[in-house]
Amino acid sequence: MPAPKLVTTGSPLATLYVRFFESRPQDRVASYTPPKFWLNVYRPADYIGGAIPFKGVVNRKLVSERMHTEYWRDPAVMAVVADALSLKFQG
Repeated sequence: MPAPKLVTTGSPLATLYVRFFESRPQDRVASYTPPKFWLNVYRPADYIGGAIPFKGVVNRKLVSERMHTEYWRDPAVMAVVADALSLKFQG
């Protein structure tokens, strides 16, 4: 798997953006080109973020009691990102 060019956590693109703007970024911008590899990390309990059903997005669901906040303080998230970047992470 190639290193991600974009990493998102708890992204609202497929939940709030599509719901309230009734479109996706690629529908609004003629020159939209998705990143070669986009890693999206989300939690099922997150009431804002979720999986992104766009071409080129690799979604990683993390089972956790946590909701939308503090993704970057979560050792499990850091491990997934570090693994995608082929780095070693000590949580």
